Amino acid sequence: MENMNDPAKWERFTRALIKKTESGELEWRNFAGLTSRDQATGQIFVAEILPAKFVAVYRFDFRRWFDVDEYETSPEVAIELADERGRMTWRLPEVPSRWSLIDAIEFQYADAERTFKDFVEESDG
Repeated sequence: MENMNDPAKWERFTRALIKKTESGELEWRNFAGLTSRDQATGQIFVAEILPAKFVAVYRFDFRRWFDVDEYETSPEVAIELADERGRMTWRLPEVPSRWSLIDAIEFQYADAERTFKDFVEESDG
């Protein structure tokens, strides 16, 4: 498989997701019923990026094991190619812009820009 885990390739892919999210070209949905991501710590977002091609993005706790019953967790973000039901088909390698992507998705999903404008206009009026 050609460059399957090439970080530069998937960084470019992730940056394109950010750009299309920020421009409103991609609309992310909350896939609340997914159970295959046991370590997810928040909502699981899914968007159709091409006809019948989906991406899932979510925060999770990465477990670093020291012993059978001893581990520590650290926050992480997963980006996955998914099927129409939001089930993972392949996980992308970790890329630096994954944090910017989840921030952009959550900002869009929360409708934060409109909330800000409506609140400020109400306060200023």
